[in-house]
Amino acid sequence: MKKLLILPALFALSFTSTSEAQVFDASYRTTNDFKLSTSLGLFSDRVFRGQNLYNGVSFQPDARGSLKTDWGSLYGEFFSHIGADQGDPKASSVPPFDVSDSDGNSAKAALVTPGFNEYDFDIGTTFDLFEGNGSELAVGHKWYFYDESSDRLVDTAELYGLLRFDLPFHPQILAAYDYDEHEGTYLEGSIHQPIPISSIAENAAIIPQITFGMSSGLDGGDRPIYEDSGAAFLDFALKGNFPINTGFAFVPELHFNDGIDDAATSDIWFGMALRGDFGAE
Repeated sequence: MKKLLILPALFALSFTSTSEAQVFDASYRTTNDFKLSTSLGLFSDRVFRGQNLYNGVSFQPDARGSLKTDWGSLYGEFFSHIGADQGDPKASSVPPFDVSDSDGNSAKAALVTPGFNEYDFDIGTTFDLFEGNGSELAVGHKWYFYDESSDRLVDTAELYGLLRFDLPFHPQILAAYDYDEHEGTYLEGSIHQPIPISSIAENAAIIPQITFGMSSGLDGGDRPIYEDSGAAFLDFALKGNFPINTGFAFVPELHFNDGIDDAATSDIWFGMALRGDFGAE
Protein backbone atom coordinates (compact mmCIF):
# COMPACT_ATOMS: atom_id res chain seq x y z
CA MET A 1 0.00 0.00 0.00
CA LYS A 2 2.92 2.33 0.80
CA LYS A 3 4.28 1.77 -2.69
CA LEU A 4 1.01 2.78 -4.26
CA LEU A 5 1.01 6.07 -2.31
CA ILE A 6 4.11 7.29 -4.14
CA LEU A 7 2.68 6.65 -7.61
CA PRO A 8 0.95 10.05 -8.02
CA ALA A 9 4.07 11.94 -6.99
CA LEU A 10 6.28 9.98 -9.37
CA PHE A 11 3.72 10.38 -12.14
CA ALA A 12 3.87 14.15 -11.69
CA LEU A 13 7.66 14.07 -11.72
CA SER A 14 7.73 12.18 -15.00
CA PHE A 15 5.73 14.95 -16.69
CA THR A 16 7.72 17.85 -15.23
CA SER A 17 11.25 16.62 -15.42
CA THR A 18 11.36 7.89 -21.49
CA SER A 19 9.38 2.53 -25.03
CA GLU A 20 11.00 5.99 -26.52
CA ALA A 21 12.79 8.43 -28.77
CA GLN A 22 16.13 6.69 -28.31
CA VAL A 23 15.88 4.97 -31.69
CA PHE A 24 15.76 8.38 -33.35
CA ASP A 25 18.39 10.14 -31.20
CA ALA A 26 20.20 11.83 -34.06
CA SER A 27 17.04 13.22 -35.65
CA TYR A 28 15.30 14.47 -32.52
CA ARG A 29 17.98 16.20 -30.46
CA THR A 30 17.18 19.89 -29.96
CA THR A 31 18.80 22.85 -28.24
CA ASN A 32 15.74 23.72 -26.11
CA ASP A 33 16.04 23.44 -22.35
CA PHE A 34 12.92 21.28 -21.93
CA LYS A 35 11.41 18.57 -24.08
CA LEU A 36 8.43 16.29 -23.60
CA SER A 37 7.93 13.12 -25.66
CA THR A 38 4.73 11.13 -25.34
CA SER A 39 3.39 8.03 -27.07
CA LEU A 40 0.29 5.88 -27.02
CA GLY A 41 0.92 2.37 -28.31
CA LEU A 42 -1.14 -0.71 -29.07
CA PHE A 43 0.84 -3.97 -29.16
CA SER A 44 0.12 -7.64 -29.74
CA ASP A 45 1.99 -8.63 -26.53
CA ARG A 46 3.85 -7.15 -23.59
CA VAL A 47 7.40 -8.38 -24.20
CA PHE A 48 10.14 -7.26 -21.83
CA ARG A 49 13.79 -8.32 -21.98
CA GLY A 50 13.06 -11.39 -24.04
CA GLN A 51 10.03 -12.59 -22.04
CA ASN A 52 6.40 -12.44 -23.07
CA LEU A 53 4.85 -11.18 -19.82
CA TYR A 54 1.36 -10.78 -21.26
CA ASN A 55 0.45 -12.96 -24.22
CA GLY A 56 -2.31 -10.72 -25.54
CA VAL A 57 -3.20 -7.26 -26.84
CA SER A 58 -1.80 -4.47 -24.67
CA PHE A 59 -2.08 -0.68 -24.47
CA GLN A 60 1.26 0.92 -23.63
CA PRO A 61 1.30 4.70 -22.96
CA ASP A 62 4.59 6.44 -22.27
CA ALA A 63 5.77 9.97 -21.39
CA ARG A 64 9.32 11.28 -21.02
CA GLY A 65 10.40 14.77 -19.99
CA SER A 66 13.98 16.03 -20.12
CA LEU A 67 15.56 19.26 -18.90
CA LYS A 68 18.98 20.42 -20.06
CA THR A 69 21.43 21.89 -17.56
CA ASP A 70 25.00 23.18 -17.79
CA TRP A 71 26.39 19.77 -16.82
CA GLY A 72 23.92 17.36 -18.46
CA SER A 73 20.23 16.59 -18.79
CA LEU A 74 17.76 15.49 -16.14
CA TYR A 75 14.92 13.24 -17.23
CA GLY A 76 11.90 11.45 -15.88
CA GLU A 77 9.72 8.85 -17.57
CA PHE A 78 6.43 7.10 -16.95
CA PHE A 79 5.48 3.90 -18.78
CA SER A 80 2.36 1.78 -18.36
CA HIS A 81 1.12 -1.55 -19.65
CA ILE A 82 -2.66 -2.03 -19.65
CA GLY A 83 -3.76 -5.51 -20.71
CA ALA A 84 -6.82 -5.50 -22.96
CA ASP A 85 -8.03 -8.85 -21.50
CA GLN A 86 -7.89 -7.98 -17.82
CA GLY A 87 -10.31 -10.68 -16.70
CA ASP A 88 -8.80 -13.45 -18.81
CA PRO A 89 -5.41 -14.85 -17.77
CA LYS A 90 -3.44 -15.68 -20.89
CA ALA A 91 -1.74 -19.02 -21.48
CA SER A 92 2.00 -18.98 -20.87
CA SER A 93 4.09 -18.71 -24.02
CA VAL A 94 6.97 -20.54 -22.31
CA PRO A 95 6.99 -24.25 -21.34
CA PRO A 96 7.75 -25.28 -17.74
CA PHE A 97 11.42 -25.10 -16.81
CA ASP A 98 13.56 -26.38 -13.94
CA VAL A 99 14.26 -24.15 -10.96
CA SER A 100 15.46 -24.59 -7.39
CA ASP A 101 13.35 -23.48 -4.45
CA SER A 102 14.66 -21.68 -1.37
CA ASP A 103 15.67 -25.05 0.14
CA GLY A 104 17.68 -26.03 -2.94
CA ASN A 105 15.17 -28.65 -4.11
CA SER A 106 14.45 -29.07 -7.81
CA ALA A 107 11.06 -27.86 -8.99
CA LYS A 108 9.18 -27.10 -12.18
CA ALA A 109 8.02 -23.55 -12.87
CA ALA A 110 6.12 -21.86 -15.68
CA LEU A 111 5.67 -18.19 -16.42
CA VAL A 112 2.10 -16.99 -16.09
CA THR A 113 0.55 -14.05 -17.88
CA PRO A 114 -2.41 -12.91 -15.76
CA GLY A 115 -4.44 -9.82 -16.49
CA PHE A 116 -2.38 -7.06 -14.88
CA ASN A 117 -1.53 -3.39 -15.09
CA GLU A 118 2.08 -2.23 -14.92
CA TYR A 119 3.42 1.17 -13.90
CA ASP A 120 7.12 1.97 -14.38
CA PHE A 121 8.88 5.13 -13.24
CA ASP A 122 12.35 6.16 -14.32
CA ILE A 123 14.50 9.13 -13.24
CA GLY A 124 18.08 9.86 -14.20
CA THR A 125 20.58 12.12 -15.87
CA THR A 126 22.67 12.06 -19.03
CA PHE A 127 26.20 13.32 -19.64
CA ASP A 128 28.01 13.98 -22.92
CA LEU A 129 30.95 11.60 -23.26
CA PHE A 130 32.89 13.75 -25.71
CA GLU A 131 32.13 17.40 -26.35
CA GLY A 132 30.30 17.80 -29.64
CA ASN A 133 30.47 14.08 -30.43
CA GLY A 134 26.85 13.20 -29.55
CA SER A 135 27.77 10.11 -27.52
CA GLU A 136 26.40 10.07 -23.97
CA LEU A 137 26.13 8.20 -20.69
CA ALA A 138 22.82 7.92 -18.85
CA VAL A 139 22.59 6.79 -15.23
CA GLY A 140 19.34 6.35 -13.39
CA HIS A 141 16.94 4.48 -11.18
CA LYS A 142 13.80 2.62 -12.26
CA TRP A 143 10.80 1.32 -10.31
CA TYR A 144 8.45 -1.45 -11.50
CA PHE A 145 4.93 -1.76 -10.04
CA TYR A 146 2.27 -4.39 -10.82
CA ASP A 147 -1.31 -4.53 -9.56
CA GLU A 148 -1.22 -8.34 -9.75
CA SER A 149 1.71 -10.39 -8.46
CA SER A 150 3.30 -13.68 -9.45
CA ASP A 151 6.83 -15.09 -9.26
CA ARG A 152 7.76 -12.96 -12.27
CA LEU A 153 5.47 -9.98 -11.66
CA VAL A 154 6.64 -8.48 -8.40
CA ASP A 155 7.27 -4.83 -7.47
CA THR A 156 10.99 -4.17 -7.67
CA ALA A 157 13.63 -1.55 -8.48
CA GLU A 158 16.96 -1.29 -10.25
CA LEU A 159 19.92 0.98 -10.85
CA TYR A 160 21.27 1.23 -14.38
CA GLY A 161 23.81 2.79 -16.70
CA LEU A 162 23.32 3.23 -20.45
CA LEU A 163 26.00 4.13 -22.99
CA ARG A 164 24.95 5.53 -26.37
CA PHE A 165 27.54 6.07 -29.08
CA ASP A 166 27.07 8.44 -32.01
CA LEU A 167 28.76 6.05 -34.42
CA PRO A 168 27.61 4.04 -37.43
CA PHE A 169 24.80 1.67 -36.32
CA HIS A 170 24.37 3.73 -33.10
CA PRO A 171 25.51 1.03 -30.63
CA GLN A 172 24.02 1.09 -27.12
CA ILE A 173 25.06 -0.84 -24.00
CA LEU A 174 22.82 -1.19 -20.94
CA ALA A 175 23.78 -2.58 -17.52
CA ALA A 176 21.01 -2.81 -14.88
CA TYR A 177 21.27 -4.15 -11.33
CA ASP A 178 18.09 -5.21 -9.53
CA TYR A 179 18.93 -4.66 -5.87
CA ASP A 180 15.39 -5.23 -4.57
CA GLU A 181 13.45 -8.45 -5.22
CA HIS A 182 15.57 -10.29 -7.80
CA GLU A 183 19.13 -9.27 -6.84
CA GLY A 184 20.83 -9.82 -10.16
CA THR A 185 22.29 -8.07 -13.19
CA TYR A 186 20.85 -7.65 -16.66
CA LEU A 187 23.07 -6.70 -19.64
CA GLU A 188 21.93 -5.63 -23.07
CA GLY A 189 23.55 -4.47 -26.29
CA SER A 190 21.82 -3.15 -29.38
CA ILE A 191 22.49 -1.56 -32.75
CA HIS A 192 20.15 0.23 -35.13
CA GLN A 193 20.50 2.21 -38.33
CA PRO A 194 17.79 4.58 -39.64
CA ILE A 195 17.24 4.38 -43.39
CA PRO A 196 15.69 7.68 -44.58
CA ILE A 197 12.65 7.61 -46.87
CA SER A 198 12.59 11.22 -48.04
CA SER A 199 10.10 10.39 -50.81
CA ILE A 200 7.41 9.94 -48.13
CA ALA A 201 8.21 12.85 -45.82
CA GLU A 202 11.08 14.70 -44.19
CA ASN A 203 12.48 12.61 -41.29
CA ALA A 204 10.54 9.52 -42.46
CA ALA A 205 12.64 6.39 -41.99
CA ILE A 206 12.65 2.67 -41.39
CA ILE A 207 14.98 1.44 -38.66
CA PRO A 208 16.35 -2.13 -38.51
CA GLN A 209 17.46 -3.02 -34.99
CA ILE A 210 19.15 -5.97 -33.28
CA THR A 211 19.12 -6.42 -29.48
CA PHE A 212 21.00 -9.06 -27.46
CA GLY A 213 20.26 -9.66 -23.76
CA MET A 214 22.19 -11.47 -21.03
CA SER A 215 21.64 -12.05 -17.32
CA SER A 216 23.73 -12.82 -14.25
CA GLY A 217 22.25 -13.95 -10.94
CA LEU A 218 18.64 -13.62 -12.09
CA ASP A 219 18.18 -17.41 -12.16
CA GLY A 220 18.21 -18.01 -8.41
CA GLY A 221 16.35 -17.11 -5.24
CA ASP A 222 12.63 -17.42 -4.62
CA ARG A 223 11.67 -15.56 -7.81
CA PRO A 224 13.95 -16.59 -10.70
CA ILE A 225 13.46 -14.60 -13.90
CA TYR A 226 15.64 -16.74 -16.19
CA GLU A 227 16.59 -20.40 -15.96
CA ASP A 228 20.33 -19.82 -16.30
CA SER A 229 22.83 -17.01 -16.23
CA GLY A 230 24.26 -16.11 -19.62
CA ALA A 231 22.64 -15.39 -22.98
CA ALA A 232 18.91 -14.74 -22.64
CA PHE A 233 17.50 -13.69 -26.02
CA LEU A 234 18.15 -12.15 -29.43
CA ASP A 235 15.59 -9.75 -30.87
CA PHE A 236 15.39 -8.69 -34.52
CA ALA A 237 13.18 -5.64 -35.09
CA LEU A 238 12.03 -3.43 -37.94
CA LYS A 239 10.71 -0.07 -36.77
CA GLY A 240 9.40 2.96 -38.60
CA ASN A 241 9.07 6.71 -38.17
CA PHE A 242 6.42 8.38 -40.34
CA PRO A 243 5.67 12.04 -39.53
CA ILE A 244 1.97 12.96 -39.59
CA ASN A 245 2.05 16.62 -38.60
CA THR A 246 4.42 18.98 -36.81
CA GLY A 247 5.58 17.17 -33.70
CA PHE A 248 3.59 13.98 -34.31
CA ALA A 249 4.60 10.70 -35.93
CA PHE A 250 3.22 7.22 -36.56
CA VAL A 251 5.67 4.59 -35.25
CA PRO A 252 5.04 0.93 -36.20
CA GLU A 253 7.32 -1.95 -35.21
CA LEU A 254 7.69 -5.67 -35.91
CA HIS A 255 9.83 -8.05 -33.81
CA PHE A 256 11.08 -11.59 -33.99
CA ASN A 257 12.30 -12.58 -30.53
CA ASP A 258 14.53 -15.67 -30.29
CA GLY A 259 14.43 -16.99 -26.72
CA ILE A 260 17.85 -18.48 -25.95
CA ASP A 261 17.21 -19.06 -22.25
CA ASP A 262 14.41 -21.57 -21.54
CA ALA A 263 12.49 -18.89 -19.63
CA ALA A 264 12.66 -16.46 -22.55
CA THR A 265 10.21 -16.47 -25.44
CA SER A 266 10.57 -17.29 -29.12
CA ASP A 267 7.81 -15.27 -30.68
CA ILE A 268 6.76 -12.73 -33.30
CA TRP A 269 5.15 -9.62 -31.89
CA PHE A 270 4.23 -6.23 -33.33
CA GLY A 271 2.49 -2.98 -32.64
CA MET A 272 2.10 0.67 -33.45
CA ALA A 273 2.23 3.96 -31.56
CA LEU A 274 1.33 7.60 -32.05
CA ARG A 275 4.19 9.72 -30.73
CA GLY A 276 4.23 13.42 -29.98
CA ASP A 277 7.36 15.52 -29.37
CA PHE A 278 7.00 18.94 -27.74
CA GLY A 279 9.66 21.54 -27.11
CA ALA A 280 11.51 21.14 -30.41
CA GLU A 281 12.79 24.20 -32.25
